[in-house]
Amino acid sequence: MTDLTLTDHERAVVDAAKRFAADYMAPQSAAWERERAMPRAMFGAAAEAGLCGLMVSAAHGGQGLRAGAFLAVMEELASVDFAAAFALVVHNNHARAIDANGSPAQVEAYLP
Repeated sequence: MTDLTLTDHERAVVDAAKRFAADYMAPQSAAWERERAMPRAMFGAAAEAGLCGLMVSAAHGGQGLRAGAFLAVMEELASVDFAAAFALVVHNNHARAIDANGSPAQVEAYLP
C-alpha cells in the first residue's frame, strides 16, 4: 500500500487550495456557470495562490507535489467548482508534461 501521508509542504498547498476555493472560487462559481465561461483571470489568481505547476519540479519553479497531494488539492477545488478544478487539472497536466519532456526553450517559455 502506498503511503498517502502528506508532507508539511503538501499540506500547506492543500490548505492554500481550500482557501482559494472558499475565498475566490465560491463567490464567482454561480456566475461562471450561468455565463458558461471560465475567465482567464481565474488562472492568474490560481497561479498567485500557488496552484499552477503543482507537479512541476521545484527546479522549474513548481510545487513538486506527488500524485496523492495533487489529488487532495483538486478535491478541495472540485468541491466548490468542478469545471474550474478540471480546467486546472488540464493546465497542471500540460505543465507537468513540459517539465518532464519539454525542450529547454519550452521549459523557459511556458513554465515560469
